[in-house]
Amino acid sequence: MKYWRIKTQLLRYQAAIMLLALLLQRSPIFQYILHLKTSLERPIARIVQTTSIAAASLGGFHAVSGATRFSTQPAGPFETRAEESFSMSFTVLGSPANPASWLIEGEIPPGLSVTSNSGDSLINNGINGRVVVVSGVPTSSGIYTFTAQAFKEANLTGDTDGVKNPLAIMVTEALPPLPEVLVHPLSITVRPGGIAVFSITPNEAPSSITWFKNNIPIPGETSETLILENVGSANGGSYVASLSNESGTVLSDVATLSVVENGTSTMVNIANRGLVGTGDDIMIAGFTIAGTGSKRILLRASGPALLNADPPVSGFLADPSLLVVGNGGFEALSNDNWEDAQNVSEISSAFSTVGVDPFAEGSKDAAVLADFPAGSYGAILSGVNEATGVALIEAFDADTGLPIKLINLSTRCVAGDGDNVVIPGFVIQGDVAKTVIIRGVGPNLIGQPGGPAAETILQDPSMTLFQTFPVFRQLSFNDNWDESGNADTITTLFQQVGASVLPDGAKDAAIVATLPPGGYGVVTRGAGEETGICLVEVFEAD
Repeated sequence: MKYWRIKTQLLRYQAAIMLLALLLQRSPIFQYILHLKTSLERPIARIVQTTSIAAASLGGFHAVSGATRFSTQPAGPFETRAEESFSMSFTVLGSPANPASWLIEGEIPPGLSVTSNSGDSLINNGINGRVVVVSGVPTSSGIYTFTAQAFKEANLTGDTDGVKNPLAIMVTEALPPLPEVLVHPLSITVRPGGIAVFSITPNEAPSSITWFKNNIPIPGETSETLILENVGSANGGSYVASLSNESGTVLSDVATLSVVENGTSTMVNIANRGLVGTGDDIMIAGFTIAGTGSKRILLRASGPALLNADPPVSGFLADPSLLVVGNGGFEALSNDNWEDAQNVSEISSAFSTVGVDPFAEGSKDAAVLADFPAGSYGAILSGVNEATGVALIEAFDADTGLPIKLINLSTRCVAGDGDNVVIPGFVIQGDVAKTVIIRGVGPNLIGQPGGPAAETILQDPSMTLFQTFPVFRQLSFNDNWDESGNADTITTLFQQVGASVLPDGAKDAAIVATLPPGGYGVVTRGAGEETGICLVEVFEAD
């Protein structure tokens, strides 16, 4: 299921039809319907048939010799689709003509009504009138049979030579909604040799997807994600996805790929918001610094400050405590209340340097500012006295112009619902796009050394990627990592960034995206109201 994807239905329009009364010379036959077919505005919709009756006075016409026969308009067989307009009618032609009432026995398709040229409706299986119309929009598929018996007089009196005919209407299943692209591909600019990823999110799984470059189909590219590796100038151009099903075909917006010789981009700050519990349910954020030398990093653990967020978080962690550990000979750093730090004045200045609001005086939010040598680190966020609540941990690049950089983010915490979902965030700075791999790992944590107990793990994580600035928009969604296509290529990218390979068919989630400079957030949650521990990872792939 495409978790919170929006489902749409086509509007079905009816074409008006006028009933004409024509008298054939030397015969009492009354041609009572002119059936007209007209197309809907949407070329993929079925032609619908409707009938309106213009009653004409036939009292002056008398029966002459001729066989009595039951007549329908159209001639049948009668077949339609659920959720599409349908109309058929019947009467008796020939001597004795002009029936005045009908007995209808059997099953009329749900959604259809029975009316007559006299303006009557079916009551207790009986209806007065010469011409009977069965019309409407059937709601359920199936084969429906009924009989129609004519009578000379009103209220089912006076036999009409025993005219009693069986009728059947076959209603086939409704057409699926026309495909709709809920999320369109982004235009991107990349360097030669980089990776370019275009992706779409449809409302439902279409019957087929085809990617086009410069209006020419790309062989073999038939999934929601198009991944181009080792990009060169020949890859530049316009890209569009075509989505088709039984109802028709739609196109995504056109996205352009530009390849430039010069340009850089990097992640300048990373963050994660989630629920902080106790024991295995504390939040553990990891980050990696690539290059040589050291980088000055500001780490913030916001609890009370979330009350001033937009929208405010009522269930915030009242007193977060931050512990930072690293590899090699790195000496662990800790802080409970940010104003208690020995370098509090530098921390206050760093707030302004990285462009974030300062913590309030006297608040119990935590912060660490230090020079971190290249390597991998873990920031452990817990509540003082085993308090629990929602907290935000952030790592900001407090240097300017240094070649060493932040490249990865990982966070292990509890994914809940409502305000308790996990939301990692990051900012890409530069003048070209950056390709990232984002993963929500739940089932793959089971059995990992030192991992949480199996019963505490989130069994079915899903992820929704948003751009948060310069514009706010949804970019991608994934529930099960290998269902968006290109699973082999994505697995190769996992290996290139040093991430574990996810098993085929696993319910862990993953998104590969090429993102222009800007801010991004990834909402991670469980299926339905499921909660549990998950690992959210963001890797640079180029």
